[in-house]
Amino acid sequence: MYYFVFKKLKNILLSIISFLFIEQITAQSFSLLTNNESYAYNDFSSHQFDVFSFSGNPSSLINENNVSYGIFTERKFMLKELSISKFSFSANTSKGTFGSTVSHAGDGEFSQNEIAFYYARKLSSSVGFGIGFDYLNNKQYTYHSVRAVGSSIGMNAKFTPQLQAGISFHNPAKLFISNNQSISLEYKYEFGIGYDASAQFYLHIHIIKFENSPAEIICGFQYLPSKKFYCKAGIQSQSKSMYIGAGCKIMNMFFSIMLLNHPQLGPSPVLMIDSRMNDISKQKDYTLQ
Repeated sequence: MYYFVFKKLKNILLSIISFLFIEQITAQSFSLLTNNESYAYNDFSSHQFDVFSFSGNPSSLINENNVSYGIFTERKFMLKELSISKFSFSANTSKGTFGSTVSHAGDGEFSQNEIAFYYARKLSSSVGFGIGFDYLNNKQYTYHSVRAVGSSIGMNAKFTPQLQAGISFHNPAKLFISNNQSISLEYKYEFGIGYDASAQFYLHIHIIKFENSPAEIICGFQYLPSKKFYCKAGIQSQSKSMYIGAGCKIMNMFFSIMLLNHPQLGPSPVLMIDSRMNDISKQKDYTLQ
């Protein structure tokens, strides 16, 4: 009896939320996936780049020197309705570097599915260019599906072997695919700087600006005290959220956990598994024994 009442109340609440989103979606599409990049801050590291990093700036794929793949899952604020899962793949070839992601967010009552493709190429020894396209399908409870096509473009510059910076623009062109509706994903601009103090220690600063939100500054670091273990931490200015994480290597796979904590909304646990074929322990200047 109580479960039935709870289910009905939950459905009513989701219907109200979906209605509010539908009212706004004629101008802009809400996306759980677009706003989820708490894990993608290694994009400007020559040593610690991982397969989850290029979705923030597609040009950062130039830091991939092999083939990598991985999966991650996040339960945002411990709510099943805001859970996110993602598979990511990247490969370096003689024609450039290719990447792809497949993502799912939400549950059966409000869910989003996205598939994205990325390509990056070096324009010179120190400058890279990248582009990406993604297809997003929103399914709202009691409403039909709403679909949109997004795009991203980015540039990456290596000023020294240790220092990189890049800028990216997400959804600069309004591309629509929908059932007699005019929708689009919100603009996003991102600037980032990464500094490899050594092959083991990486610092980064990112500035991210969404179309209808104030700019946010994210600062953090990642440290590898040994070949088989790393830790990371950072802070986000706008939400005053903090994140910490750690990972260990078992055979050729890195198993990582992260915890993002919002001061009002609570924790968001993240689990990541990736191949790390771009493993820094194989690089010539990796000095740890």
